[in-house]
Amino acid sequence: MDFPKALSSALRDLPNRVLNVSVEERLFLFENVCAVLNNPGVNSAIIRGICKVIGTTISKYKDAPSQLLVRKLICDLTTSHHDLTIEHMLSVIKTLLLKELPLLPAHKSCRSAVVALGWICLLLKNTNRDSNIYKTEKLRLFEYQSKLYQTSLLAQNTRVTEAATKIIYDLWENNNIFDDTIAAVFEMDATTSSTIMIMTMIRFETEHNQFNILKTHKIKSIEYFVKSMILCKSKPENVFITACQPLLSKIDNSEFSLYIYNDLQKSMLRSPENTLESVGIIFNLINIDCSTYACQIGAVLIKNLYSKGEIARRESVQSLKSLAEKCSDGNVIQKLLELIFSILNGSDGKINVVEYRIKLLQGAGYLSFNNVHADNLNEILNKAVDLFWKALEFESQEKVICCTLEMFALWCGRFKNEVPSVIINIFKAGIEHKNTTQVIRQSYLEWLLSSLQNANIKNTSNIVPTLYTLYSSAQQHFSNLSYISEAACIACLLLILDKPSELYSFFWNSIFDMSKQYFFNEKLIATATAETLCHISFMAKILFTSYLDQIKGPVDPLHRALLYNLCSCVLKVRSYTKGQIKEITKSSDGVDFVKLALKEYSNLLNSEKMQIEVDNYSEHTGTPNLALLDALEVLCSLQNVTHEDSLELTIQLLEIGNFPAILSISPYFWETTIQENFHLNPEHFITTNQKQLVETYIDDFKISPVYENVISALVRINPHTIVPHIITRIKMFLNVDSNFYVTNEEFFIFMTPEGELYDKNVIPHIDSQYKTIGIKRENKVYSYKEQLEEIQLRREIDEKRQKEGKSKTVKLTQKQQELIKNQTEKEMRIKMRVQNMFDKLMSVICLFKASCTGNDKYIALNFHTLLDDILRATYSPLSAEPLTDLYYFLHKMCFKNHSELGRDISIATIRLQKPSCTLKDEWNAQNILESIDDVISNLNKHVIVNSNKLDSQSFSYAFEFLKRAIPCFNDNTNHENILISIKLIELHVKTENKDTVDCIHPNYLPRLGMFRILLYLIQNNSTEIQTQAVNALLEVASVSSGGKLNATPDHHIIRLFLDALQSNSDIIRDVSLRAIQIMINAIVDYSKSDDELKKQIVARLWIAKFDTSSNIKKLAADIWDSANFSYPEFNDIICDITHSELCIQKASAESLIPLIINNNSLVKCGLMKMLDIYNEKLTLIPPKLDKFDREIEPASDQWKPRRGVAIAISQIAQFLSIEDINYLMQFMVSQGLGDREEVVHKEMLAAALRIVDIHGKETIGSLLPVFEEFLDKAPKSQSYDNIRQAVVILMGSLARHLEKEDKRIDPIVKRLITALSTPSQQVQEAVSNCLPHLMLSVKEEAPAMVKKLLHSLAKSDKYGERRGAAYGIAGIVKGLGILSLKQLDIMSKLTSYIQDKKNYRSREGALFAFEVLCNTLGRLFEPYIVHVLPHLLQCFGDPSQYVRQAADDTAKVVMGKLSAHGVKLVLPSLLQALDEDSWRTKTASVELLGAMAFCAPKQLSSCLPSIVPKLIEVLGDSHTKVQEAGADALKVIGSVIKNPEIQAIVPVLLKALEDPSNNTSACLHSLLKTKFVHFIDAPSLALIMPVVQRAFMDRSTETRKMAAQIIGNMYSLTDQKDLTPYLPSIIPGLKSSLLDPVPEVRAVSARALGAMVKGMGETSFEDLLPWLMQTLTSESSSVDRSGAAQGLSEVVGGLGVEKMHKLMPEIIATAERTDIAPHVKDGYIMMFIYMPGAFPEEFTPYIGQIINPILKALADESEYVRDTALRAGQRIVNLYAESAVALLLPELEKGLFDENWRIRYSSVQLLGDLLYRISGVSGKMTTETASEDDNFGTEQSHTAIIRFLGDERRNRVLSGLYMGRSDVSLMVRQSALHVWKIVVTNTPRTLREILPTLFGLLLGCLASTSYDKRQVAARTLGDLVRKLGERVLPEIIPILESGLNSEHPDQRQGVCIGLSEIMASTSKEMVLTFVHSLVPTVRKALADPLPEVRVAAAKTFDSLHSTVGSRALDDILPYMLEGLSDPDPLIAENTLDGLR
Repeated sequence: MDFPKALSSALRDLPNRVLNVSVEERLFLFENVCAVLNNPGVNSAIIRGICKVIGTTISKYKDAPSQLLVRKLICDLTTSHHDLTIEHMLSVIKTLLLKELPLLPAHKSCRSAVVALGWICLLLKNTNRDSNIYKTEKLRLFEYQSKLYQTSLLAQNTRVTEAATKIIYDLWENNNIFDDTIAAVFEMDATTSSTIMIMTMIRFETEHNQFNILKTHKIKSIEYFVKSMILCKSKPENVFITACQPLLSKIDNSEFSLYIYNDLQKSMLRSPENTLESVGIIFNLINIDCSTYACQIGAVLIKNLYSKGEIARRESVQSLKSLAEKCSDGNVIQKLLELIFSILNGSDGKINVVEYRIKLLQGAGYLSFNNVHADNLNEILNKAVDLFWKALEFESQEKVICCTLEMFALWCGRFKNEVPSVIINIFKAGIEHKNTTQVIRQSYLEWLLSSLQNANIKNTSNIVPTLYTLYSSAQQHFSNLSYISEAACIACLLLILDKPSELYSFFWNSIFDMSKQYFFNEKLIATATAETLCHISFMAKILFTSYLDQIKGPVDPLHRALLYNLCSCVLKVRSYTKGQIKEITKSSDGVDFVKLALKEYSNLLNSEKMQIEVDNYSEHTGTPNLALLDALEVLCSLQNVTHEDSLELTIQLLEIGNFPAILSISPYFWETTIQENFHLNPEHFITTNQKQLVETYIDDFKISPVYENVISALVRINPHTIVPHIITRIKMFLNVDSNFYVTNEEFFIFMTPEGELYDKNVIPHIDSQYKTIGIKRENKVYSYKEQLEEIQLRREIDEKRQKEGKSKTVKLTQKQQELIKNQTEKEMRIKMRVQNMFDKLMSVICLFKASCTGNDKYIALNFHTLLDDILRATYSPLSAEPLTDLYYFLHKMCFKNHSELGRDISIATIRLQKPSCTLKDEWNAQNILESIDDVISNLNKHVIVNSNKLDSQSFSYAFEFLKRAIPCFNDNTNHENILISIKLIELHVKTENKDTVDCIHPNYLPRLGMFRILLYLIQNNSTEIQTQAVNALLEVASVSSGGKLNATPDHHIIRLFLDALQSNSDIIRDVSLRAIQIMINAIVDYSKSDDELKKQIVARLWIAKFDTSSNIKKLAADIWDSANFSYPEFNDIICDITHSELCIQKASAESLIPLIINNNSLVKCGLMKMLDIYNEKLTLIPPKLDKFDREIEPASDQWKPRRGVAIAISQIAQFLSIEDINYLMQFMVSQGLGDREEVVHKEMLAAALRIVDIHGKETIGSLLPVFEEFLDKAPKSQSYDNIRQAVVILMGSLARHLEKEDKRIDPIVKRLITALSTPSQQVQEAVSNCLPHLMLSVKEEAPAMVKKLLHSLAKSDKYGERRGAAYGIAGIVKGLGILSLKQLDIMSKLTSYIQDKKNYRSREGALFAFEVLCNTLGRLFEPYIVHVLPHLLQCFGDPSQYVRQAADDTAKVVMGKLSAHGVKLVLPSLLQALDEDSWRTKTASVELLGAMAFCAPKQLSSCLPSIVPKLIEVLGDSHTKVQEAGADALKVIGSVIKNPEIQAIVPVLLKALEDPSNNTSACLHSLLKTKFVHFIDAPSLALIMPVVQRAFMDRSTETRKMAAQIIGNMYSLTDQKDLTPYLPSIIPGLKSSLLDPVPEVRAVSARALGAMVKGMGETSFEDLLPWLMQTLTSESSSVDRSGAAQGLSEVVGGLGVEKMHKLMPEIIATAERTDIAPHVKDGYIMMFIYMPGAFPEEFTPYIGQIINPILKALADESEYVRDTALRAGQRIVNLYAESAVALLLPELEKGLFDENWRIRYSSVQLLGDLLYRISGVSGKMTTETASEDDNFGTEQSHTAIIRFLGDERRNRVLSGLYMGRSDVSLMVRQSALHVWKIVVTNTPRTLREILPTLFGLLLGCLASTSYDKRQVAARTLGDLVRKLGERVLPEIIPILESGLNSEHPDQRQGVCIGLSEIMASTSKEMVLTFVHSLVPTVRKALADPLPEVRVAAAKTFDSLHSTVGSRALDDILPYMLEGLSDPDPLIAENTLDGLR
């Protein structure tokens, strides 16, 4: 792969493309980026760029699939480049957090934050938690995560918040990450984001029933909360505090008091602006009684109620309300209430500002929301009444009074039982006050109504009259909205306090009379205030529950009013109305109310106003939708409903419950409601009411969201009932073409915009003014071009004016107007009709899509029957686009986890279907055949390779593709694809486990389509494909054989196989029967319900019992017996004799026999029926004519049924009576035998002959006269020849039934001889065939006959008579025997005729005789041919063209009849004739040689090798005629070539033979390009081989290479014996090519030799192996040796593995010998290069054996031996790197430490190749950098090496390599360094990993006897210390110390050398650090038993002394001296030696 190119193309202009490509193209773009991530060229800058690009997608990629692509890219990045990705992604997220998100509005920033949060969670999920980057950046990761989560809360959008929370929760399912998060968050500062993260974790734990944080970190969490939310510098967002609910709800009183309360107080005093609102939220969230804190907190809040800041006042009121709600101590509430009123009354100075007073009053009112128990409430209530009353008395401001009353109402609403009388007094005083305005009055009425909500008034008499009076005065101002509101409030009061009475009828009439609609009109409801709407709901409730019978007029307005209020945008109105409706539904008329209300509700939902409202609101608040749902739930909350009512309501609710606004909030509203409220089972309900539901919603489906939702719901709930109806509806629609088929013209008319005509021809002058026809080419003023431009400009100006409506109107005549009008009307009608069709089509598509939405799985189970219908319907331009889109949409329902595969299949299928619409450009971008290849390859990979069986819908979808793709395949080119397709089909019908689940049950597979396509494949293929297709078809049949686990065949499948039984292909009939046999029981069961089908089954199987194939007969008989059928009807069978296929005609004709045997009376009527059929089918089908009566199709003849009749007559011949025969023969002579169709004539003749054969004896008397009469009377015209011929033959056959002596024979023979003069070859042939049988009876007259015929032959003027005479002579000779030729002197006569120079007729006649004799007598005439040949050669040059023609024909026949022996007789004389001087003889013999092409194929192959070279020679003859003859003869040979591929290139071959120097190369090219499918026959070889032979002598390398390739390919395509004659001429050429200097020619020639040997066996090449072995060791050149090695390997490959096993030991043994010449060794080692190629698998055992000789050869003195050995080594490594590591490595490791530097050098090279191969890098890059420690390795290669080698071996190999870097040889050093750089990722890290192994090796080498090894080890040690720094010494020194205890002295010596090397490379300080461990080591070594060790130790001591000075002596000497006195004499001696 070209890495840089791939990288640049994937990343080119990435930032722009990512943002600008279409959504569909994003997938391709991101896949490309992901694909190059592992590219070696990817560096930090690229990763940074990609991360930045990811950042830019955050706001652009809004759809889920695109976001998924980005997430996948992040995952891939993290996997491939872990550290870089985390580093750069963090900086991208930082930019987002600090710069981009703060600038966006909250609703946008929160969505982006969620996406970024997803990214950061992906990083956390995929990070390597042990990596350094994670450890360093962990805190930042979690900090950004918490900030992003916090940002996502800002918009307060529930869906966004839930999405963010889900992302985090998914991450925390991993306990490790959760624990890391806890740790990290508590490490962070206490910010709002970290606090929110803590709260979210607490919530997560609580939901999982764990409370770890609350148990262990509760106090710390509270501290974080206090610091970030209470003691913060700026005001926290409310949503942040709300997010702390998980903690706050779990805080108890003591914790609140200890940790929160004080800080809260402090904050309220210090920075109230930050805390006032928070206080309320905190009190809302905690679950404790706050009475203790209420006084102090309340006082602060009350103080802020009249502060200057509007916000502070507002926040204080709300917080005071929250505080009151959590306060249960009445005294506290009372104190606060008194405090507020005292402030109002001026205790803190007079408060005159209205806003301040209102806020204080609101505070007082909100204290009513307290939590004081009802028993303790009275005292506070009375106190409140006092305080409010006083406030009202002294208040003069209207606004303040209204507010006071509103707040007072909150307190009065808490009265229970009875309202205190003081309330009435306050009301009356207020109403009657002189300053009371309408607004204040309204407020008093509202207040009174609130007081009566939960309590009543004892004495109403003192208030009711006042109210009536107030109502009356308000009624007079009903035009004013405020008065209506007042009246509504009074009406509510009166409905509570009074009953209807005559006295106040004006009031009650206005309430009950619905025609006036004072309160229930839509206008009022649309404009009234919330309070008034509540009053209207209340009134409606009272009217429904108490006065329904008194209402005048329809109650609809009441329903409407209630519904509008129930769906109001104001929460207060909705809540209040809900309560009222609940009361109505509980009443006795509740059900009727609900029915009517639902009807109104439905109207309301469908009203345009509501739809607009829903659309507008759903974006912001969603209130209307919630309100609508609420309303519906309230209406449905009925109890104890009767069953009938339940059903009616359920039907009503079905549509309402599926309104989009309802569904968006409650998707399952309908089913849950009817289950819970009406106790109906939705599924059962659908089943019982399916008729009504199907009629309404399926048959009458309308395109509307409601109908779509209803269908979705029905399909979701009860698919079993509903889906079949939907599928039937869709299939019925799609299968009727008239539903959607329109012509192209109609479609274009339909598409033409409204008001425009499609056919503009009717508009006059439309283009006449712009005509360019009359323009002169050159005008005096303007050039032609300028005139054209002017016309174009005029056209454009007119078009522009027309658009602007300024165009000049052309005045039209009445006729023109009429034309335009008619055209417009016509187009309008078409448009309306097509529009109607289009609407129906779209409704069907919509119905289908809706059902998919409901239950896509169940719908998808029907794909097997639907998909094909959908695709087929795309042929209409009207339906093409919508159905194509639908089909494309359906792929999403199949390949859920592999959408890309589904998409590709979908597009390819659509393209193969070729719909009548334009497809998207990107769909057509790829060539369709390439698309098919890709899809099949992906399917193969996904399904077959990865064993992912598709479910039935996915398979059905894929099958539609396969079904359309298979016919595009060409058997020979796409063999593999077809096999994969068959495998896919077979795989999906094989059931491994017996519990077949629904999704792959055979019922849901497209079995009919599978059968069809498999039958197609079986019919059109003959190779492996056919076998596989048969197996697959039988598998499909077995899953269609019935039973629980299988499907059953339907009538389509049964009919398919019944039709297949009538195929002309044996294999099709056979496989169909086998399939029927498998399914027979199921077929029989199915046919029981269909008599017509049963009849057909019986008839087809009966006919199959008499099939022309014996296998089929047997199979059919078995099926017939097992099914136990009875005989079919005669008429059912006889109709099949007219079938067009011959095999069926024969079978059906034969099958009549048993029926006739069973019932003999059938013969006569059967015969009559046959003759009727014959006569009926004689008429020609008239020709097809077009509209101009021109013939499109000629008249056609129905001859096949007539042939069937003839065959049937032949079959029933044996049963015919004499009478039938006479009648039939009359028919034959008059009609049958003269049929215009040759085939029918022949069959009729056969039938007549059969009748004559069977019944000749008894009918001869009646038949002879008939024949004689015909021959006498029939006209001599050509049209009667057929009958005449037949009658002659019949007469001849009839005559055989006569006795030899019968007198009637003689006249018959005479008649036959007379008939010979008929100028018709067929008649003459017939006579010739009849005569031999009759000749013995007229032997005496034979000489006369012959004499007469010979005379005619030579002398007759008529050509026909002369030919006839030849046929007569041949017939007579055949009858009398071959001797008659001599006896009757025929041959001598003929010889004299042929030499008759005067009369050409004599010569021509003689040639006719020879031709016919040869034809008739065949091989018997062969001996005479040799005598005839010279004359024949002369006739080729005869002056008469007739004679030459006859000679030509005779030659063809003669040559065609030659036997092998005949060829041998004839050839020599022909070849000899070529050497004659006469050009005519030469030409003749050439022509005869050409005619040999007509020999039988067997003879042909033996003679052509000798003929063609001679003919090629002739091409160079001096006479042009001879040359031409030679060329023609070669053409003739070319014409009999049976191979169609060669037949096509015969002209090229002939050119090459005629002019080899110019055309050989082109000819070879053509041959190589040809794809051979058929066998190569002998004539083909005869032309090819001379060309190839010539090519081997060519100078051009390319030509020789091609020749070798062709020879190699030839052996698999030809018969070996045809090739044998060419071997001697080909082998020399091949041998010379094998030794060609060009390697490629050698390779191809070797392969060709191998193929030849494999094809023809070793016996044909006896001298080849010895020659190869000899050349292998040739001294001349390494090219020869290489060629021989290659050839030998391929030849051995052709001979087989045994030969290799026989040869290899000898080759290895020879290669290992040291006493052989270099060129011999070279030759043998070359075998190691080429032999593995011939036996890749079988060669493995020899790898271990050959590495050693290769390595030895690598150290050879001869350079060419070394080169060969290296190539051999590389070849082995490349081939076996992965499979034979264990064999290769030990040898290479040994080689690394060899004494010989050359072996070390080669081992490093080979080891490098091995490691490159394993790790997947090329190793070809340059590694020349400034530092030797630069690395080019990648993590992938690192892991691959470990995976292949294992840790231990990897360490050994890398240690050896590292030591190679310090080798004494420069070559070894460079090579080792190069390999190291490429395979190692990080030198220091790798060194640490391999340190112990490296030291083991170093110690061994340090102590080696080899100076080189010690040098290498010492250098390596020094290098190590330099590399790893001195910090490595603590690891090294212990290893060295332990090395001193080794038993091996060389290791101990090595330790000492190593120590001195280390001290040389290390600083003094470091040595001093280790001196305490170094000294004992040296001391011990100095006293070592071995002198070598002691010498080395002395040197080490030297180094030590020079580094640390006297310290070394002080530490070592005393011990040494002590050692001298050791009792062990050995130790003492060693110590002494050490001292020395």
